[in-house]
Amino acid sequence: MKLTQKRMSENQTVKGRTFQRILRR
Repeated sequence: MKLTQKRMSENQTVKGRTFQRILRR
């Protein structure tokens, strides 16, 4: 369960970074 939460948090960070990059463009 902890591993899943950590992976989800990492995935959210990557998605947020990609979204910000698209928005900045």
